[in-house]
Amino acid sequence: MKNYFLLLSILVSCILNAQPFMVQDVNLITNAPFPPLASNYFNANSAEVFRGYNKNAWYNNWYYYAFNDGVHGNELWKTDGDTCMLVKNTHTGSFTMGNGQQNPYGINPDVLQVFNGMLYFRGEDTTNATYGLDTKLWMYDGMDVSMVHDFEYHTNLKSNLLIHNNLLYFILNDSLIAYDGNAYTALAMPSNFDLGSSHQFYLKSYQNEIYFIGGDLNDNSTAETHFKYFWKYDGTSIIKIQNNIPIQNMVGGMPVFDNNYIGEYNNQLVVVAYDTIHGQELKTFDGLNLALISDLYPGDSRGVSSDFISFQGKLLFLGNNGVHGTDLWEYDGVNINMVHNFNANDTLINLRGSFEIFNDKLYFAAIDSSLSNNIELFQYDGSQVQMVRSLFSGSDYFYNPSTLKKAGPYLYFTALDSAQGIELWRLEDCEIQNTATTNEVSCGPYWNGNEWLHDWIAIDTLMNVCNGDSILTTHYAYHPINTTVSQNGFTLTVADSSYNYQWITCDNGNAIPGAVSPSYSPTENGNYAVIFTDLISGCKDTSTCQTIVGLSVENWMKENFQLYPNPIIDQRFILSGKEVRNVSQINVYNALGQAIPFLWNKESPNSFEIELLASQKGIYYLRLLMDKEVFTFKIQQ
Repeated sequence: MKNYFLLLSILVSCILNAQPFMVQDVNLITNAPFPPLASNYFNANSAEVFRGYNKNAWYNNWYYYAFNDGVHGNELWKTDGDTCMLVKNTHTGSFTMGNGQQNPYGINPDVLQVFNGMLYFRGEDTTNATYGLDTKLWMYDGMDVSMVHDFEYHTNLKSNLLIHNNLLYFILNDSLIAYDGNAYTALAMPSNFDLGSSHQFYLKSYQNEIYFIGGDLNDNSTAETHFKYFWKYDGTSIIKIQNNIPIQNMVGGMPVFDNNYIGEYNNQLVVVAYDTIHGQELKTFDGLNLALISDLYPGDSRGVSSDFISFQGKLLFLGNNGVHGTDLWEYDGVNINMVHNFNANDTLINLRGSFEIFNDKLYFAAIDSSLSNNIELFQYDGSQVQMVRSLFSGSDYFYNPSTLKKAGPYLYFTALDSAQGIELWRLEDCEIQNTATTNEVSCGPYWNGNEWLHDWIAIDTLMNVCNGDSILTTHYAYHPINTTVSQNGFTLTVADSSYNYQWITCDNGNAIPGAVSPSYSPTENGNYAVIFTDLISGCKDTSTCQTIVGLSVENWMKENFQLYPNPIIDQRFILSGKEVRNVSQINVYNALGQAIPFLWNKESPNSFEIELLASQKGIYYLRLLMDKEVFTFKIQQ
């Protein structure tokens, strides 16, 4: 039998990019009319992808998102990266579109937020007969999806869900709500705050206060020149910041603050704002004043779109200088520079945005003119922009990626291909170099076509989930256990005394109480073995069984031999009986199996006097050899 102590050292090296992978073909309708992650307000495939409104969330090790599979409508789904599951078909039934087509209802979940162990989100009011008219606060507790009863009679949730000072804040109806999961307080908006019928507001925590952007009904501006201002909640009241410059919507164009998104860079708030001098540009806000970062497109023009993000100490954004179209730009706190020009001959919008940081790279969507102007997924590592799909010659074809979100080990996004339509995709987190060393103990032989009985190193090359080479290096240190046992008379002795021992009976495998020494002298006929324990590796092994025969039968011994006195006196005792004359050899052993010297005197043909030459009190065994059989007497001194 053989035992091994082995040391495993695992070195994994991956390729430098993540492999695109479709999670599951859930939407069985190719080019389905409702894209995943759409809602009554946010459209994942629109030209402007607004930041800040979580349309997905990581909760209890699952990625939650809104999806329309063409059967259940736009409902809450979840995935672990391998399987997609509908959480609940909350809003059943269907409605008729203008073209007469029947489409399933859905609660259109968005603005997802994990708070106090629950997943909260905004969804349709399923109690309203008119679909898409009102929205309410919903929650998922890991078991069921339901409307939050505290707000059962409140509709029209008009903001994101913000966690601030351990409370959940949002705008519901005409109030700012602070909710702790059980009770809430409602602070009415000022009477001059323009809630509007379709306005959505973005709440931002900054300097321990809550900031948001909204109109003032007292400024008497027209609909086309409607001004907006910074407002804040200081923990007591909601006030308009008086000395901030009015933020004007773009005249005759798309409103700048459809989502009123507020970012942060270098400890200042960042917004996209319009004024009649500089047009639509990036501006910073320090809590009091609004300041222009740069006039990228001089004049009354749109120099900056609505998507921007802080990445590697810089502010990345969609910019247009009037020459190259909308491309990727960056601001380092002092200067503005173009990062990448996607099409030097195209002055149209080249970049679609949907920024997300994953594995220290910035991912986004952009138009690639080399592929029939398809919208593709790109990555930027701080020095180089690359199209993700071009990095993998064997990857599936997909385009129009949107709603990028890092969750757990993956970057999720939705994308369209010609076969499955719009589905959920993921990128694997493969850039982390996995190097690990583990100590393992194996007490069995290792087979690799051969049985290895010495120290050796095995190297195997595997393919990981990202098509990267994983190199497994195993260092084996061979530590055999010497299980040799010798038999001398009726004593069994191991050859190596450096282990721990336990003698057993082979017939039933039971341990023999107290038999833990390198030698053992059985008192009965039978099969015996010893279990070895290596003190270094902890491995165990068992010797082959040794057979002991010739030990007398107790009743026969009583009839033919008498031993007295027992316990013996003065180290002397008498052995007598009719079979004594046939004894050819006498031995005495102690309890450890060690031979004890003695003197004997034959008093008569059927009687011996034996004197032990050992004064120590204890148990001894007298063994008599007679006609190739052994008879053992237990004596006590």
